Amino acid sequence: MAEPQNHIRTVAIAAVSLAAVGLGLWMLSSPAVPSTVKVEAKEKKRSKKTATRKDADASTATTAEAAPVTSTPETETPAEPAVVTEKSAEVVAEKDSATLAKEYKTQGNRLFGEAKYAEAIEFYSKAIEINSNDAVFFANRAACYSNLQNHEATIKDCDSALAIDPRYLKAVYRRAQAYSALDKLDLALNDYTAICMLEEFKKESSISTTDRVLKDLGTAKATEVMKTKVARLPSETFVKAYMDSFRPKNFGASIVAEFPTELAGDALLHKTYEAILARDWATAMSTLEEALEKDMSENVRAFALNTMGTFSFLKGDIPLAMEFLDKSLAIEPDNMNTLIKRASIFMERQDLEAAIQEYQRAETISTTDPDLYYHRGQVRFLTGDIESAIKDYKKSLELDNEFVYAHIQLAVAMYKNEDQSGAEKTFIKALRKFSEVPEVYNYYGEVLLDQQRFDEALKNFDKAISMDGTSPLPYINKSILYLQYKGDPVQAEQFCKKAAEVDPTCDIAYIQLAQLLIHQNRLEDALIAYDAAIDVTRTEPELVNAISCREACAAQLYVSKKYPDVYAKLRGAVV
Repeated sequence: MAEPQNHIRTVAIAAVSLAAVGLGLWMLSSPAVPSTVKVEAKEKKRSKKTATRKDADASTATTAEAAPVTSTPETETPAEPAVVTEKSAEVVAEKDSATLAKEYKTQGNRLFGEAKYAEAIEFYSKAIEINSNDAVFFANRAACYSNLQNHEATIKDCDSALAIDPRYLKAVYRRAQAYSALDKLDLALNDYTAICMLEEFKKESSISTTDRVLKDLGTAKATEVMKTKVARLPSETFVKAYMDSFRPKNFGASIVAEFPTELAGDALLHKTYEAILARDWATAMSTLEEALEKDMSENVRAFALNTMGTFSFLKGDIPLAMEFLDKSLAIEPDNMNTLIKRASIFMERQDLEAAIQEYQRAETISTTDPDLYYHRGQVRFLTGDIESAIKDYKKSLELDNEFVYAHIQLAVAMYKNEDQSGAEKTFIKALRKFSEVPEVYNYYGEVLLDQQRFDEALKNFDKAISMDGTSPLPYINKSILYLQYKGDPVQAEQFCKKAAEVDPTCDIAYIQLAQLLIHQNRLEDALIAYDAAIDVTRTEPELVNAISCREACAAQLYVSKKYPDVYAKLRGAVV
């Protein structure tokens, strides 16, 4: 976890992946996209309920294509000797029409095989004129339109096919492809999700295609939202966790206390840090902005620029954050705190190589800065290099053993590295050393919860709440515990709402609440909770995740209404 708080984010999002559509955590990969779509080459045999479909694209289907639903055709009863009447003549005419429609379809299939799509469309249309109740005719014509890139016509014919047979998966898949081509990704996601559920999540290619579309949809919507999203500070909990992740001797009021106060800007920086100590972030920011417009001592300005870069980073304005940090670094090129924060920005940009290089640059300046090893340990933990993270946390503690978060992170990393005994000992030492710090109890409780030591976990969460009732994280953890251990979704929901009450800008609280509502099959309420999370997210990656979760829930809602029996069956298997 990047900060202890982010571990909770991981827990919440992982749970959402189970509770949403069931497609996993939406870690996406792009499957091959078919260059052509083939049509049905053989005549179908139809029962009164479901048809056995043998589309021509079955032989060369892409890995992403859904398999057709099949059933056993009804056995025909031998015909009695014919008596020529007016009615029997009509039956003969109907049989002749059916034969003619079949012949038109056969001609269409031949032309399709020759890539003469326009000519094939004419024959499929003739077949439809004779028999407009055959879903295959529409689906095959849709395949022609698809190859001609006429996506609107493809969708229209797939609609017609599905009106006849709602579970004709090839028609659903073909329509989904057309929606994707038209950038109607929300509609495409509905269809792809339906395919996965109709297949009972047994086809990996369908799942990966759905994941890809979901990722694309989340990214596209997040990009649009970010254009008008007003930069603002995130959750009080997040701000505190980030500010506290630096030792006071490297960044904080203790340094500012040594600065001069003669110049107007210098004096205002002192007032800025008075507000920071009071956790009055809004006042701190406005005072700092005023300070930077005044005359300042050079070293004070470097520190003020660093602080403004920190606030800009917290608000999610990454380019502006880097601009302020670069200006600070121009004044003090060897400032370790500024270099470490630049590395954090590279990680926010998902540029791991640049982040590591920045830490290496910092290490050439000083090998005795404990914050360097703590924050590099965070990066290594996040990227799965747990053993290296443990080494960095230990190095940080060797240089300064009084930093509570390094103890917490070391314990969590040891647990992640399957050293449960070492993790337990480290937490116990931390509890003795920092018995007045609620975060230790909260994160120890998380580990106990993961070990299913529920009663002990609950005691630690309650202890954290009794020490600081303004943090949403113990409430969120209690919510998870009440759902998993006590099987009490109602009480779990109340804890989520309490978390949102104590910190209305905590997106994790709303995401966890949405997941609980999904667990109760209250999908429309879950969408409202996701919207609340989206409203308070800070950065584009967070927004992509929140929107993706929301759209997955929306697609699940669509399937629950379109195929209620399928949805109920799957839900019964999961819940």
